[in-house]
Amino acid sequence: MSEQLKFSEELIESLQERICQHDEQAQDPGVFMQYLAIAMGYTLSQLNMEQQTQQEFLQQLYGFTQHVMEDMSQRNVPEPSEEAFGVWHPGD
Repeated sequence: MSEQLKFSEELIESLQERICQHDEQAQDPGVFMQYLAIAMGYTLSQLNMEQQTQQEFLQQLYGFTQHVMEDMSQRNVPEPSEEAFGVWHPGD
């Protein structure tokens, strides 16, 4: 796979806008992701490689997708506030 990908939110928004031109239902994130999965599956099926190699590549894509999802999810976790709520301190 590529060493360095040029990811941006603008790229994702642009892809979704383009797909929505084809199907307005792609405004729904679930439908949009299905189109992305279709594109991956279709493109992979067009590569000139053995089925076993295609399956291995698909597993790599799944792992990469999972890594990105987990990484981005961690970035979106709000920082805990310094003010505690419902915590007992000795002497209270």
